[in-house]
Amino acid sequence: MNQGGIRAIDGSPDGAHYTFQGGAGENVASLVAMCVAILLRRGQTVAFVEVLTGGMLSNLWHCEADVDRILDGTLVISGGETLWPLLGITEVFLENFGASSREVALAIAEGIRELTGSNFSIAVGGVADRRFARGNCTFWLAVRTPIRKIVQKIDVDATGRDLLRERACYAVCKIFLQILFEEE
Repeated sequence: MNQGGIRAIDGSPDGAHYTFQGGAGENVASLVAMCVAILLRRGQTVAFVEVLTGGMLSNLWHCEADVDRILDGTLVISGGETLWPLLGITEVFLENFGASSREVALAIAEGIRELTGSNFSIAVGGVADRRFARGNCTFWLAVRTPIRKIVQKIDVDATGRDLLRERACYAVCKIFLQILFEEE
């Protein structure tokens, strides 16, 4: 997968800044394999909430052997309001901040972590609306770790829904791998 066209817009609340410089031969599959290997070695778990990526992230992770030992759950939210209450997100909260906001991304990362009891939770917020057809989309990534909360706004240059989702998955896995190394 080509990781070009992805850049972090702002740093996380703890001051860390995440970049997307790919190594030789690095692609999303290699990033997923490294994340899974680290979590298996440590005996830690992760859970996902996917809004923007529509299940693609979970699908990529399910290609790895033994992923069922570390993946505590995945929730894909697409439209509708049925699943928001599972994560503790109220209609008023959504109205105040909007589904494509920093606040909602962090809240859904917290919600899935609480729901599953996982060590890590990843929330990919945002909505792939008509703007992505013009080649640009901004989304929020929230990662909840055992010791901190990280929220990153990411800009993806991609024309077409599939390329947007692929690049978003690359960014998510790259950032998560960096976080795993930081919390070694």
